[in-house]
Amino acid sequence: MATGDVTISVAVAGGITKSVVLDSATRVLSRANVAENDAEIDTDAEWQVLEVNKLANVILAQANSQAQAAASWTPKTFTAAS
Repeated sequence: MATGDVTISVAVAGGITKSVVLDSATRVLSRANVAENDAEIDTDAEWQVLEVNKLANVILAQANSQAQAAASWTPKTFTAAS
């Protein structure tokens, strides 16, 4: 790994860790794209927070979607007044 490269890891407690490494040029391009869309994100630390939170949001959305799909309920209805 070279200076400026980015490692993204997902670890499962009691399990193993899987990682990918992105080169520093990719980090620079991603940060430039983020800076164009969000002027408040202008340091590596702020970019890291943004990216890790995006990953967490994706995982959470997948879990919520699965939980919703697995849920079973009878929709409530009412008899319309006439």
